[in-house]
Amino acid sequence: MYTKISDIVNNLKLEVTQEWYDAFFANYKPNYNKEFFKYEALEFTLEWLKLAKRLNPKDWQYDSVFPFCPDILIDWKHLSPKWGSASISWKSVADSYQCTHYGIFKMDINEVRVGGLLEFKLLEIIDKRSAFKNRLKDFDSYFTYVP
Repeated sequence: MYTKISDIVNNLKLEVTQEWYDAFFANYKPNYNKEFFKYEALEFTLEWLKLAKRLNPKDWQYDSVFPFCPDILIDWKHLSPKWGSASISWKSVADSYQCTHYGIFKMDINEVRVGGLLEFKLLEIIDKRSAFKNRLKDFDSYFTYVP
C-alpha cells in the first residue's frame, strides 16, 4: 500500500489553472500564513483529481484517505527546505487524534501560481507512533522529525 501511495504522489503532476487556483485559495483563511497554506496543495490536488479524500470533509485530524487503503489516515507534513525536518503537532500523536500516519513530502511552493507545474516528492510514510519515538527535537507545541 505504501508503494502505491508513493507512486501516486511521486508521479503526480498538475499544471495550475485559474480554476484550480481559485478553488484552492477559496479555502484560505486570512489568519493562516499564506506561504504555509501553499503546502496544502498536495492534499487539495489529491482531492481535486479524486485520488484521495477525507471520509468526513469537516474532520481536520487527517488530510487524505486513499480508497484502496481506508485504514491509513494520512496527515501530510512538508519537509522544511530550510531545516530539513518536518514539524508535527504534539496533539496529533494523541490516541484520540484520528490520523494514523504521516506522509512526509517536498514541493516547490513557488509553483502554486497560475501556469505553475505542481510536482511532489513523497519521502516517507510513517505511522505516528514511530514518528513520535524517532523525533529529532521537542518544542512547546510540536516536535520535528527527519525522514
